[in-house]
Amino acid sequence: MKWMLVAIMAMVYNGDERDIYIWQQPAFDSASQCREWVQANNYDIWRHLRKEFPGDTVDRLLCMDETRLRQFIQTTQGEREI
Repeated sequence: MKWMLVAIMAMVYNGDERDIYIWQQPAFDSASQCREWVQANNYDIWRHLRKEFPGDTVDRLLCMDETRLRQFIQTTQGEREI
């Protein structure tokens, strides 16, 4: 199972929506590998997110396995359709 890094941004708009960013590359073989990559690349991650979402800040970074990530996406997409 692959793990991916997900950033959830802090700014809320349209009542309850937030931007998210999913790194598809690199993908990791474990949560610990993901966390180690985050620690080693912290500055580059924050700089990239500032460029992608100017004026917003990061609420949290999560390492998620593919199954949990799919569930997260389905849940958030379903909520937006309501």
